[in-house]
Amino acid sequence: EEIFGKFLETLKVGVPALLYFFQNTLFYVGSANLDAAPFQAVNQFKVVTTAIVTVIFFRRCIKPLQWVSIVSLMGGLMLVVLSNLKSGAPKKDTNPLLGYGATLGICALSGCAGVYFEHVLKGSKVSIWVRNIQLSMMSIFVAVITVASKDGKKIMADGFFQGYTPWTVACICIIALGGLTIAMVLKYAS
Repeated sequence: EEIFGKFLETLKVGVPALLYFFQNTLFYVGSANLDAAPFQAVNQFKVVTTAIVTVIFFRRCIKPLQWVSIVSLMGGLMLVVLSNLKSGAPKKDTNPLLGYGATLGICALSGCAGVYFEHVLKGSKVSIWVRNIQLSMMSIFVAVITVASKDGKKIMADGFFQGYTPWTVACICIIALGGLTIAMVLKYAS
């Protein structure tokens, strides 16, 4: 009843579901076009984008020392990226500019989705578990359409779980657990 009976409540999580979907799509573009170190370094910029979106959306005041910490984080990220550019050959057949752009897009979408989802979690009495089910259902809806349009024929021929290994299942479980953990942090720790 909480999910299907209150469709407008479920629809509220459609925005972060869509943002998370695009974020995950950009994840593949970014990681395919960057080496692991710069990808992970730039991906940490999520802290900065989340802080900026929090200030705008919630009108929270971030203390000067906190901004110093955020700027220090940005400086550290730049140093990691620059040190990686000097050493070693980049991946072949990649577009680093596209990789950096996609990774910065991940950060922006993550900040927006996280802050909006926090607003939804704190703005209602619906439990975290129900909100996560609602979020996953909206995400599944968007993902099924994408998968069907991109790989529908292959799935019909070989099945949905083709190529899955125990490592694939383990990664899915870790990501799901991470999502639940993040929801609890957003709800209770801001």
